[in-house]
Amino acid sequence: MPTLDRSTVPASVLAINPVRLVAEIVDDRLLLFLREDEWGLRKYVGACPGELRLCVWDFEPVLAVVLLLRLARTDLTTFEYWIDAGSPAGVRILQGLAEQPRVDAHIVTAAVARSVRVQNTVRQAALDILDTIRQRRAWTPEDFAAARRRICQLYPTAAALWWSGASPGEK
Repeated sequence: MPTLDRSTVPASVLAINPVRLVAEIVDDRLLLFLREDEWGLRKYVGACPGELRLCVWDFEPVLAVVLLLRLARTDLTTFEYWIDAGSPAGVRILQGLAEQPRVDAHIVTAAVARSVRVQNTVRQAALDILDTIRQRRAWTPEDFAAARRRICQLYPTAAALWWSGASPGEK
């Protein structure tokens, strides 16, 4: 898999502080960008297998969704991206997850340092979430933020979210 050129990394990704995971639609493809600092690159030596997981909590009408990326099979390299499934941007991210058999994750410092292709094991879960939100009344960004705060009190880290077991249909 070719590494992206820095010019193709969205400016919004380069502008954020490390360490954060960002999901973006670029040229009609969902891409994940992990914003890292130079020192943090030491965590990604050798083979760096990636895994995806979607965690979902139902706070009627809000459906709070977290996309998790786990690299190198460790808690230290597990990252979260919150998806407001009630927003147009959130729907586009879920549609990308539902359509793509693989998702490219790019570790970005001042440049693209490394790229990892991840098997998309959450396609059906994304489809199920899209079906669910079509049947819901709308919620506000404030409603989503309140649901997120509630979840973060229980699971304050990406690793805790990973191990929460909150996959679609379970919570």
